[in-house]
Amino acid sequence: MNYIGLMNQMWRSAMKSPMPASEIALFAYLVNECNKRFWQMPFACSTTRISDDLRVSRQTVITAREHLVKRRLISFTEGKSRHLPSTYTLTNWTDDLTVGLTDGLTHDLTHIKDKDKDNLIKGDSKNLSIKERERNNDNNTQNRREELKKSMQQRRPMKARFKLSMSEEKAYSYLLAAIMAEVEYRHRVFCSNEDMEKQLQEMAHWLTTPSSHFGILLCGGCGNGKSTMLKAFQQLLNTLHIPKPYNEGTYGIRIVDAKYIAYLCKNNYEAYRKLINVDMLGIDDLGTEPSEVLDYGNIYTPVIDLLTKRYEEQLFTIITTNLTPQQIRGHYGDRIADRLNEMVKKIVFNNCTYRIDKFATRG
Repeated sequence: MNYIGLMNQMWRSAMKSPMPASEIALFAYLVNECNKRFWQMPFACSTTRISDDLRVSRQTVITAREHLVKRRLISFTEGKSRHLPSTYTLTNWTDDLTVGLTDGLTHDLTHIKDKDKDNLIKGDSKNLSIKERERNNDNNTQNRREELKKSMQQRRPMKARFKLSMSEEKAYSYLLAAIMAEVEYRHRVFCSNEDMEKQLQEMAHWLTTPSSHFGILLCGGCGNGKSTMLKAFQQLLNTLHIPKPYNEGTYGIRIVDAKYIAYLCKNNYEAYRKLINVDMLGIDDLGTEPSEVLDYGNIYTPVIDLLTKRYEEQLFTIITTNLTPQQIRGHYGDRIADRLNEMVKKIVFNNCTYRIDKFATRG
């Protein structure tokens, strides 16, 4: 069964009995999610996330899900918590019964070794002690788990984090030069201080060492260097001309104001969708944008949707904001705040401004 086959199956069901738009939307959503996971089933998907993405209530999702089960289009296991969401399996119709699409997909992962077959046939396992049998079962389970993990990793390899191929000390020196140039570009005099040096060290460390975070959050008050740090990093990339893998050009980061993201979502949705998926993105002044935009009766949450997508795809993102982490949680909600905690390393800017007017210093 493939993508088209599953959708045709859904329409066949709709022809037999009317299908509400909510059920059609949910089924199409699940097919798309399964496709993104290379048809590995069952796959996990939280009810809250489905509700947010489809912009319907949780109860609508739950009702539509129950009806899809009755139509024999899906099966699911109810989630137990936020960390253990519901799991879904898309089903394939046959003439007389419904068969899970997962049948046979992991046959190579669950086969029993020949010697194990012989043992089972001969009944040798009856002669084993209870502890020995438990130990053998544990070993078999562990081996199969490792085989399954390796197979899944091959189907969906982990994305490499962007790193500067240089020492932390060299990265610090380069970033400092870039910031000094950025300040001078604005006809200001660069003035260093301990806070700024610490921020540079944190940035250089993150850019040169392995990390689970694939983004940076620069947060603090106004005028203390957050946007300057972001723009300096952009200019540094432009200067270094670091090649991407597979001859895809050189690395570069696009910087947009948070308010422009909201504007783009309403006035040029196709450009907004492309922006969501750029390899490297800088978001300046998070929190200054409208939380929602209305377009022909449709309500969109541009920045929330963008952050959600970049979180899912693990895309390199640098964010500047005057909001504290607590204010971010209050402004965007627990779901986005929790995802940002996993997504970004926080660098706090508590220092005063380090820029002074070049001409004001002349006596």
